[in-house]
Amino acid sequence: MPRPRLALLGALAIFGCLDPSEPGNLVPATVLDDPELPALDLADTRVHLETFGDPDDPVIVVLHGGPGNDYRYLLRLVEPIAGESLADDYFWVFWDQRGAGLSQRHGIEALTLDAYLGDLEQVVDHFAADRRVVLLGHSWGGQYAGMYMNAHPERVAGAILAEPGRLRWDIEELEDDFDFDYFAEHLGDLLWARQFVSMQDHARADYVTSLLLLEETNARLEDPSPNWRVGAAVLLDLYLEQIEATHFDWTPRLGEVEAEVLFITGGLSIDLGTEFQLRQTPCSWTRGSSRSPTPVTRTWCGRRRRTPCR
Repeated sequence: MPRPRLALLGALAIFGCLDPSEPGNLVPATVLDDPELPALDLADTRVHLETFGDPDDPVIVVLHGGPGNDYRYLLRLVEPIAGESLADDYFWVFWDQRGAGLSQRHGIEALTLDAYLGDLEQVVDHFAADRRVVLLGHSWGGQYAGMYMNAHPERVAGAILAEPGRLRWDIEELEDDFDFDYFAEHLGDLLWARQFVSMQDHARADYVTSLLLLEETNARLEDPSPNWRVGAAVLLDLYLEQIEATHFDWTPRLGEVEAEVLFITGGLSIDLGTEFQLRQTPCSWTRGSSRSPTPVTRTWCGRRRRTPCR
């Protein structure tokens, strides 16, 4: 039996001794259960959120990966180095997205792409009502940024997309021999786990999901967790049922984004690394070396591309 599934069986045994549904037992409490957590109330949800820097400086809204992760692993962006921090010159907004991290949990009926877009619209309006913002998105967060830029290109002062996922549902078809199969193994483990844990029991489901993801991150017992709490319902419903199973396209209006957009990839990444980003980055957006961080600007091709830019 795979080790992640052995971890799940061990977790099920623990459930008999300690109820993870009680706030704080096996997973941290959310903003609904812990009033000491910094939070922002949106139209129909409460999100875990904190800011760094001077609100009069340019605003950077950070969008974490997942969907279902949280922003804890991205806080190093504002850690001081040699006495200086990026928060000295920019106002940073870190927040756990709907149903993820330490934000309020919801049933799957409230976990929709439209709701996610509405949440980001409210966050931007709250901190930069009369200004444009910079979006910094990692992985799914890059897709999230693309969704917002497509809906509101005029509100964007710039974007940094660190290995974003697909901006269009059919992007893997751009190259017949390109294998777009990331997350496949651990999603199989998560789907297997659903027979034991209800997604409506959020604390229990989040705990089990965290255990199953340990194998994928090569975690060691002494390692600090890069996340506070995984949102299992978001990962399984928003990712599988809405992003992977629908014909989404967040590209039609990207040509209206006048600000610069920076794509960043890691040299050791496989699924979302340089080769994939070159396939989904329009030729008219790219400048410079295909093997270095690629600044992109101005226009969206509006057509499929079968070969990388040369």
